Amino acid sequence: MTNSTPESLPEGSGDRSGSVEYQVIARRFRPRNFDEVVGQEAVADALRQSILQNRLAHAYLFCGPRGVGKTSMARIFAAALQCPHAKEATPCGECETCQRIFRGEDSDVTEMDGASNRGIDDIRGLIEHVQYAPTQGRYRVFILDEVHMLTQEAFNALLKTLEEPPAHVKFIFATTEPQKIPVTILSRCQRFDFKRVPAKTLIGRLEHILRAEGVEMDESALHLVARERCNLYRSQRCRRGAEVAAAADFTRLQRLVTSTFELPPTRTSGKVELRPATTDAPMGGPKTSPTVLGCLRGSN
Repeated sequence: MTNSTPESLPEGSGDRSGSVEYQVIARRFRPRNFDEVVGQEAVADALRQSILQNRLAHAYLFCGPRGVGKTSMARIFAAALQCPHAKEATPCGECETCQRIFRGEDSDVTEMDGASNRGIDDIRGLIEHVQYAPTQGRYRVFILDEVHMLTQEAFNALLKTLEEPPAHVKFIFATTEPQKIPVTILSRCQRFDFKRVPAKTLIGRLEHILRAEGVEMDESALHLVARERCNLYRSQRCRRGAEVAAAADFTRLQRLVTSTFELPPTRTSGKVELRPATTDAPMGGPKTSPTVLGCLRGSN
């Protein structure tokens, strides 16, 4: 297989000579509206309908494994609330407001990482900003990722504001461990549970990205990536799926798969071995020909 250079590179990706700053695939293909979010259609539709029907909660809690789209959905939801050109609760993605939100530079949309801003002083600083009216959009949106990392004192400080927030404030919390959040906080949030991305859906998205990048695909390699790490859509392993699919020969493919999935060595040969796929694909995946590469044999 060979890599064909696209006629025009996506905006922000840079050229082959490196004269323009390169942007990694995970950022370049990050969804910008509800329809582009992979595998979370039920959540996207519920959020869209809440905007259309003007039935907005003051606090939302997005729960689910890492890499399934919680932070992306939070940004899209914020853009849908703020975009002056939104149609049917879909942000245009082109206006200055949308661009600032997706770059993390909008003054009315504040993002915080709960792991590094977990103390009571950090939350007090956030609460001080809650009282100020939005400068450009309709709301002030606070996105707090990994909220379960906050200290108990920080949660206590946040509770009063979460009980009676100003009308112009919306909180969006994201977490991988909702069981660590106090029940007093949980009871005041509208909760959405994000599911793991199915293998078939992931394969379709990888095919779309590879076509956009001008890379020829090996279908069996895509199935291999999806079967091994289908539940970590954003992870480094899945981002390297393009490299696996573009491997020129069996030896390179074996080396890439081994390093991508950090597989343990077999007990017999001391290295991971690849063998042709059987007709019974695991996890409900599509069947592949016995003559093509498809599954792994290694010690567990």
